[in-house]
Amino acid sequence: MSRFIRRFVGTLSGAVFALGVMHAHATLVPYNAEQAPKNPLNSKLPPALSSAITQERADFLGGITLLGTHDFESGNANFGFSTGTASFTGLTPIGGTGGAQVVDGNSTTSPPPSGPLPAGGRYNMTTGLGLLDPNDPDSQDRGKWLETSKSFSIDFSSAISAIAFFGTDFGDFNGQVSVELFLGAVSRGSQSVDHTLSGTTPLNGNLLFFGVTSTDLFDRVVFSVTQTDPTGNLDYLGIDEFMVGLLRDGGNDAPEPASLALVGLSLIGVAAFRRRKTP
Repeated sequence: MSRFIRRFVGTLSGAVFALGVMHAHATLVPYNAEQAPKNPLNSKLPPALSSAITQERADFLGGITLLGTHDFESGNANFGFSTGTASFTGLTPIGGTGGAQVVDGNSTTSPPPSGPLPAGGRYNMTTGLGLLDPNDPDSQDRGKWLETSKSFSIDFSSAISAIAFFGTDFGDFNGQVSVELFLGAVSRGSQSVDHTLSGTTPLNGNLLFFGVTSTDLFDRVVFSVTQTDPTGNLDYLGIDEFMVGLLRDGGNDAPEPASLALVGLSLIGVAAFRRRKTP
């Protein structure tokens, strides 16, 4: 092998290694906005969205191709979207030690703890569900949502690059929540869900919007719920209107600069090699 070829192969190998390192760390962009507790808490309708939530949601949706939305009204956690399916793991019936499951707002009692659901702090974010009894104007359907006090994960049958949801009652008992994105066993990065409502007491019934996009595809999301209340109370969280999508305009469908540079380097090397071989 000539000295030139050895140098070229060495340079190309270095570029491939650098490209691999760059791919190991995706860029995550969070979309996080919150507002004060729901008022009144026992209302049968979701609260009007704050301007901050409306803007964050619009910004998130403006940068993706939406593949599907799940509102849990089917009573199931698993759902399908336009390119695949989403399967939840780690959900267990809610009992005395917590759990995670789809709950019905029309139930007379809330699992954690016993008592009317409207006072529990979690609520449905699907509007226009209609009346349970057309003859009773006070029978507005409260709808369903995912409620959890424990960690769980979601596996997607086809890779995506964006998720978002509405969260209710986050952090009123000091619970901390983060999401970590994976493609297979490779982590794409993690992002905490901000729910600090400065100067607001109590936090019961607060509402937030959270979304995150990744420059690299992922097919698994791990929700980590950490209970930190010093009195031992469990923090129960509500999740509704779960959205999945793909980045548009410069996301993972577009060639990365490092990829283009590698292709250019290869072409330059081939051209130079041919010139050296020409008599």
